[in-house]
Amino acid sequence: MTTPLSPAQRLRRWSAHLWLWRIHRWLGLGLGAVLVLLSLTGSLLVLHGEWERILYPERHAVKAPAPGVGRAPLVPILQRLQEEAPAGFRPLRLEPGHGATASDKVIFVGPDRTSRWSAYVNPWTGEILWRGSDQSLITPWLLHLHMHLHAGKWGYVVTGLAAVALVGLSFTGLWITRDRWATLLRRPFRRGRGGRVAAGELHKWVGMVSLYFTVVLGGTGLWFAILIVPGQFRREPPPALAPPFDLRRLAPLEPALAAAAREFPGSELNRVVFPWDKGVRVQVRVLHRDAPVWEKQSRMEFDPETGAWLRTVRASEMSPAEKWRSVLAPLHFGFYGSTPVKWLYALGGLAPAVLAISGTVVWYLRRRRSRLPARAGRTGQEVGAAGRLSLSEANAETNRRRGAAPDGYRGARDCPDTLPRCARGCPHRN
Repeated sequence: MTTPLSPAQRLRRWSAHLWLWRIHRWLGLGLGAVLVLLSLTGSLLVLHGEWERILYPERHAVKAPAPGVGRAPLVPILQRLQEEAPAGFRPLRLEPGHGATASDKVIFVGPDRTSRWSAYVNPWTGEILWRGSDQSLITPWLLHLHMHLHAGKWGYVVTGLAAVALVGLSFTGLWITRDRWATLLRRPFRRGRGGRVAAGELHKWVGMVSLYFTVVLGGTGLWFAILIVPGQFRREPPPALAPPFDLRRLAPLEPALAAAAREFPGSELNRVVFPWDKGVRVQVRVLHRDAPVWEKQSRMEFDPETGAWLRTVRASEMSPAEKWRSVLAPLHFGFYGSTPVKWLYALGGLAPAVLAISGTVVWYLRRRRSRLPARAGRTGQEVGAAGRLSLSEANAETNRRRGAAPDGYRGARDCPDTLPRCARGCPHRN
C-alpha cells in the first residue's frame, strides 16, 4: 500500500514539477523556430541523394557501362579539373556515386581551407558533367543552413543552443508526462475534447515515440557544436596550406581502389582522399552499410608518389576515440545506414518540428483561454459560445473560474497541490 504524501512532500513535488514545466515551455518557445528549421533541413539531407537525382538528372545520373568496363583513370580527370579550377584550389576528395548509374563528385579546397569548388564526373567515361562553386549547389547550401544558419560563428552558437534545448526538452517532457505513458500507448488520442487537448495529446505522443531521435539528434548535434564552436572564436588565423601536390607525380589510383575492394569484400567505396596538404596520404575509405554504427568505416592508406600500401585501419580495430569520432555522423544524419534506416531517420528527423509546432499551439490556445472575460455566473454553454470552445472545454473553464475541481480530477494523483491552485492552472489538465 502506498503511503500518502505529507503536505510538505506534495508541495515540494509540485514545485519541482512546475519548474520543469516552465523550463520546458521556455526552451520550446525560445528556440522552437530554430528547431523547426533544423528538423526540416536535417530530414532533407538524409535523403539528399534520392531527391537530387530527381531534380538534377543531367548532373547525377549516367548511363550504366557495358559489362567488363571499368572506371576511367582518375589522375587524368584530376589534372583536367585542376586546369579549370580557380587559382589556389587543389583536389581534396572524391565522393563516388552509389550504383552504376550515379556520377562521381570531385571536391577541391581553397587556400583558406573552407572554400570549395566541385565537379560531377561520369566515372565510366571521364566526362565532366558540371563544375562550379560547391556552395551554389543545393545540398551544401542546406548543410550550411543546418550547421550554422549561414550566420558564421554565431550561427554555430545558435544551433548548439538549439541542440541543448532539444536534449533539455526531451528529458523535461519525459518527466512531465511520466504518469501518462501507459495511457498514451493504450489510448493516444481522445475525440471530442477540443483543439487544445488534441494538440496536447499529439505533442505528448510524438514526444514519446520519437524520444530516440530527439535525444540522439540533440546529443550528437551538441557534440558537433562543442568540437566546432571553439575553433570559430580563435583569433590566430589557421595555418597556411603547403604548396599544392604536383599531380604529375601522383601515382595511379586504380590499384589502390582494387586493393581496398579485395581487402573489404562486400563494402562500398565511400571516399578517396587526395594529398591536399603536407603529410596527407592517399586514403581509400569504404563503408560497411550493414555493420553496427560504431564499425561503419574502414580505410587503407597509400603513398601518393609510389602508390605503395602503407597501412590498413579496420573499423573493428579502431581505438575508442576513433570509433567515437566515426560514429557521430552515422548517428546524427543516418545516411550511412540501409534504406529502411534512412527513411526512418527522415521521418524521425521531422519530430522536433512537429513537437515545436504542436507545443506552440498548446501554449497559444491555453493563453487565449486564460484571457477570456471572466464572469462567475456564466455556464459552460455561455463560455463555449463566447470563446468557441467545445462543451467539455467550456465546462472545465467554468469550473476553473469557480475554483471547482475539473472533470476527471482524482486528487493528489493528478496534482500534489491543493485543489484551488490545481483548478486554476495545473499543467496536468491537458
